[in-house]
Amino acid sequence: MRVAFGTVVYKAAYKFHRDFIDMLNKQDSIEFDVILLNDDLNDDEYDNLTQAINRNVIRAMNDQECSIPENRIKLIERAKKDKYDLLILGDFDDTMSENRIGMIVSNFDDDYSFFYNELYYLNKDKKFFHYLPPTIEYIRPICECNFLGLSNTALNLNKIDCALLKTLYNKQTTTFDWMIYSLLLLQGHKGKKVDTCKTYYRIYCQNTAGEVDISLGGLKKEIKIKIDHYSKLIDIDSEYIDLLEFYSMLNNLFDEYSSKLLEKLAINNCYWWGRLSTDYFFKERKQMRINNKEIKNYGKPYIIAEIGANHNGNMELAKKMIDSAVKCGVDAVKFQSWTNKSLIAQEEYDKNQKYDDSPKKHFGSLKEMVDKYYLREDHHYLLKEYCNQKGVDFCSTPFSEQEVDLLNDLDVPFFKVASMDINNLRLLKHIAKKGKTVVLSTGMATLSEIETAVKTIEEMGNYQIIILHCISIYPPDAKDIHLNNIVMLQKLFPNYPIGFSDHTIGVSVPVAAIALGASVIEKHFTTDKDLPGWDHEVSADPEEMKFIVEQSHIINEALGNFERIVSVAEQNKKKKFRRSIVLTRDIKGGEVLTEKDITFKRPGTHIRPDEEKYVIGRKLNRNMKEDEILDWGDLA
Repeated sequence: MRVAFGTVVYKAAYKFHRDFIDMLNKQDSIEFDVILLNDDLNDDEYDNLTQAINRNVIRAMNDQECSIPENRIKLIERAKKDKYDLLILGDFDDTMSENRIGMIVSNFDDDYSFFYNELYYLNKDKKFFHYLPPTIEYIRPICECNFLGLSNTALNLNKIDCALLKTLYNKQTTTFDWMIYSLLLLQGHKGKKVDTCKTYYRIYCQNTAGEVDISLGGLKKEIKIKIDHYSKLIDIDSEYIDLLEFYSMLNNLFDEYSSKLLEKLAINNCYWWGRLSTDYFFKERKQMRINNKEIKNYGKPYIIAEIGANHNGNMELAKKMIDSAVKCGVDAVKFQSWTNKSLIAQEEYDKNQKYDDSPKKHFGSLKEMVDKYYLREDHHYLLKEYCNQKGVDFCSTPFSEQEVDLLNDLDVPFFKVASMDINNLRLLKHIAKKGKTVVLSTGMATLSEIETAVKTIEEMGNYQIIILHCISIYPPDAKDIHLNNIVMLQKLFPNYPIGFSDHTIGVSVPVAAIALGASVIEKHFTTDKDLPGWDHEVSADPEEMKFIVEQSHIINEALGNFERIVSVAEQNKKKKFRRSIVLTRDIKGGEVLTEKDITFKRPGTHIRPDEEKYVIGRKLNRNMKEDEILDWGDLA
């Protein structure tokens, strides 16, 4: 494998050239060349630099008119043209651990398109970031971290084609590192972290990426840097549009938000990309979308028909259930993705356990039932395509990492985590890294376990979480349901929508959950409760599911919002049903009205009863009859 270390050298950082030379000469890896692209050094400076490096140095000159991003692209082009396999990048004013190049080479894996490592203060054992994820497969972590000029990056040049380099020229931005990572990820590439090497970043005066002024002025400067970054990245991926709009909103409403931001942001993370990171953005966002449907507390609930294993291994029955669920108006149909090997240990099978609690629910041994009911891989593709044709979201609950990968290949809109796996942290991490919404059931879980699961997902850079209150009994007693847990979870996790996964018989409990603001309702579904199988007895039939869907719309509209609004219909009714002031006797013009002279009767079109105090003691300006409605014009 041919390896090169490359950097752009420039006069402003030439005072650090001795550090740069020492850093290269101390590298423990011998087999690499050095590509230096001269920005603006004079000939003597360039000669002194190249002659002092104890490596094969390839000297490259740039066009004086080139921008900073163009210089970096030219550096990559030169290495690719010279048929290097791996280009390790650095900044001229940074330095590296002595083993950096060797460790990147030893961790090289052709499945990855780029490699990266932690970034530290120069001369301090202090990281710039809390962490970098072990792999990067989607754009979100790129939003979370600034890789600072590619100084901690290596590129697998065999994965980078000429078309990508041309695209880089067309999308020039000073945030070159974010741009190249985003483009690679959008093309299906991925990155790998190398834990055993470091890049040391030099902080010096006026360094944009350095320590920030902890003040309102410093905060506003950070917001403007964010706006500048995202405004140059919006044509790379649409997610950047949301981020640009968010930081633009903060800028426009700075006076309103500034005190709150200073109070909430972690002062010990004193870099602009950390203090105003997208962590803050996503944690503050209390709603999200599944496909084009907005998911939020007290919003129109997203209804999932949980077919699970009710297809009984019969794909024609599965299609029939999808058809029926679509007619009920559900948003999604959900299955379960497990195999006869991924869910149950052989030791459990060997017990030859049999069930006799219900002839409809069970037959034969556990192994025989699992063999019959599990969804084969080709079944997933068949059902996903059928759901696409019917216009309903296809989703499933994975029970192993392999099934997560299968569902990810099918581009499911979200991953559902079964209650039994809320403490399966390895599975949670694997799901979270896919970057899709995670719907987390909480049956059997303590609050501590729920919090740990949520933090585990967040640590992977994923803040698209929906939490479902759930009781893992089929069916539970009413006294054990505790629907008020929905309200409790809304308070404990105010940044995430809270829904309800229902295992009760009937429709009253899920409908009540909607009235408590549940954002998602998951309900087992069957076409016939008398069918053999595990869950048909506790599932909703089409009539019940249709009722739940219809009532969810009615309840959502009826809930409205927390603002007191008198409708137009009520305004009109007010005129007919409220009362006006009328006279209790015939009264001549010029007489003074007393409390005994007036009473209150329909309609409510004239002087209101609560305006009585403005009437008592005033004279009439004309003769009026008993029961005649008083008007302001009748008073002198």
